[in-house]
Amino acid sequence: QLDARIQVINLEKNYKWTDKELMEEVYNNLHGDFWCQLDGDDYYSEDFLEITVQAGQKGNADMVAVRTMAIAADSNFDLMDGNISFDGKDKYWFYHGDPVCHAFSQSQIMKELAYGRVSGTWWGKLWGMNVTKRYFEFLLNAPEEIRGCFFRLDTAMTYKMLTFCEKVYFSDKVLHYQSYSPGRTTYSKAPVEWLMSLWYAYKD
Repeated sequence: QLDARIQVINLEKNYKWTDKELMEEVYNNLHGDFWCQLDGDDYYSEDFLEITVQAGQKGNADMVAVRTMAIAADSNFDLMDGNISFDGKDKYWFYHGDPVCHAFSQSQIMKELAYGRVSGTWWGKLWGMNVTKRYFEFLLNAPEEIRGCFFRLDTAMTYKMLTFCEKVYFSDKVLHYQSYSPGRTTYSKAPVEWLMSLWYAYKD
């Protein structure tokens, strides 16, 4: 109500991500040059959109990705605190991959490293609208059994959309924060849909 640029869409129920009704709702409300998503337990920095939109426009990029800091849910860190810092002496560990940046509880380092190599993705990202629309059109026209294999939104979506990209931009800036907990679907231990989702994510 305070900002006319913001449009709120109230859904009647909590749809599964691959539900066709939900995808049609999103597709019919895509506007502008760029699009991004944000999970309910993640955060973007205040300047995420400013930085990524400028990078996308300057580089004519179909996707802009930033580094993510994943913090264990058993920590005392406030993800909304702009002064977050680590001294390297506590129980949190950084994994400096490209382009992700992780911090996990000491007891989970090796397990999460293994999971991350199998199902890693870029969580903090901005997509060009042309690529976004092509992705939704692909899924809306796909048979239900194929569309259902994309239920792991981040990995399956990211790698499929990358097949539509001609130019991508990776930033070294940490602009996305994720609170990790064992129940997150990112590291779920796989019913068959999880395995099929990964297969569809990587096959292209």
